Amino acid sequence: MKKKTAYKDLHILPWLVAETVAERPYTGQEYSRGPLRQSQIDEVETLRVKLTAEGIKEFGEYVDKRCELAYAAKASWFMAIVEAKDNSGRDQLYMWVTHWLVAFLFRKEGEKSHESLRKAPKFNPKS
Repeated sequence: MKKKTAYKDLHILPWLVAETVAERPYTGQEYSRGPLRQSQIDEVETLRVKLTAEGIKEFGEYVDKRCELAYAAKASWFMAIVEAKDNSGRDQLYMWVTHWLVAFLFRKEGEKSHESLRKAPKFNPKS
């Protein structure tokens, strides 16, 4: 039986992905329900550019802890990332982390919810 790789020895670095995501412009592309309105993207980007170095580090630690717990629990979404044989695992991690960044930013800003993002248009493949 193959021994499970320790989290710290995985080939991915969630904290680094988090810091990378936090430092690049927000585009809203992680939403599968369809594209966000420009006003929603601008709202998130306004908060993102306010992040300090300490805030980015805090976000990186948050993401790393979340991924470490998911790995310990063998969460299917994280195991798919870890076990991917190509770049799809990395790409999925970027998607998750970008999504978490939005929640982190609004929580940091003191918003109870990001209502404008909840009103994102529904994806309709027929239109």
